[in-house]
Amino acid sequence: MDPATIIGLVMALVAIVAMITLEGGNIGAIFLPAPLILVFGGSIGAAMAGGLLSDAKAAAVALKRALLSKPASPDGTVEAVEEPERRFAVGVLWHPEAGEDLALFRALVEEARAYREARQAVRAS
Repeated sequence: MDPATIIGLVMALVAIVAMITLEGGNIGAIFLPAPLILVFGGSIGAAMAGGLLSDAKAAAVALKRALLSKPASPDGTVEAVEEPERRFAVGVLWHPEAGEDLALFRALVEEARAYREARQAVRAS
């Protein structure tokens, strides 16, 4: 997740808690259904009212991308990309074989195994 996404979420939460505290309310009240609907539903509704339907759709896609994206390095270089709509499409800018974390290779082998089993099942039928 990108640091700006985390900072934005924390700022929003701090603003809500500050508002409740300044008004003399109970912080635990924010987790009741009515306030949750008011805060989140009102925010989404206000944002949608300020634009077009295509803007709302683009915002949903951007939110998904912001929450699921791989963070960039400090110099801004994107070090990893993936295409979630494909079975296994990953690109990295480092040498994963040089490190001790073999998660990428395990995932590749597991996906290759699943692909082979699916093809064999199709041929057998």
